[in-house]
Amino acid sequence: MAAFVRLATNAGTRESFVVLGLAQPEEYVLKESSRLGERIIQVVIFASLLAVLTATIASRAMTSSLKRINLAVQQFARERKNAPLPVQRQDELGQLARSFVQMQEEIVEHLEELSRSRNALEHLARHDPLTGLPNRRVFFERLEHALAAARRSAKPLAVLFVDLDHFKQLNDSLGHSIGDRVLQAVANLLRSATRESDTVARLGGDEFVILIEQLDDPGRVVAVLHKLHERFQLPMLLDGHEVKVQASMGVSLFPRDGDDIESLVQQADRAMYVAKNAGRNTYSYESNEQR
Repeated sequence: MAAFVRLATNAGTRESFVVLGLAQPEEYVLKESSRLGERIIQVVIFASLLAVLTATIASRAMTSSLKRINLAVQQFARERKNAPLPVQRQDELGQLARSFVQMQEEIVEHLEELSRSRNALEHLARHDPLTGLPNRRVFFERLEHALAAARRSAKPLAVLFVDLDHFKQLNDSLGHSIGDRVLQAVANLLRSATRESDTVARLGGDEFVILIEQLDDPGRVVAVLHKLHERFQLPMLLDGHEVKVQASMGVSLFPRDGDDIESLVQQADRAMYVAKNAGRNTYSYESNEQR
């Protein structure tokens, strides 16, 4: 391969010139071109590999954070548990993770508030709002279960009715506020005289009822009645007022007085009225026996 150039030898004459030429063997030129091509290919391959490696590392760094966020979302949805998130990142993924953490906290707070509200509503539906005692509905549910257990175990149980004496006059003379305090104090008195396994409930107004289960000795009912009667003889000090609160009480026993809810409740109610008719401030263990 050659290249030629024309050079004038005399500036004033156009005919005087020299032709210079430079030649290289074709093989030499092609060899250098081939070497240059190989270098270019090597550079391209190296750059491509570097680009692939960089893209793989970047993609793994990004997909790893995305996987962590995805797993955290799934775990929170299933178990309401917070998983670690890449909140330390300063890019869009870090911002997404921080937003998700904030959303988790708000959701958990709302769920806890809903749970508290549901528990409060369930408690109100099953308990007397003034005394905190189980209400009529809960008492009859527990009596039904207790009767089923008593039939299996052949052990007696007792239903004890408590009705305050002259509560209306007390409420009218001292006011409803003191009347409410009296009912709360009576609830505490009944709880203090019974076991934790016994059910003390308020049926309404000044009527209370006690369910005593698993009676190994039916005579224990008389002991409970006697204990309650003694405590009702003590005055209550409420808001500076010394209040005398007394009660009439009646009892029914399973299976002596019946083997179903209606029979036991009616017999306990009748026994309580026997105590009322006997002069109040007493108790009746049977419909024709008073103390």
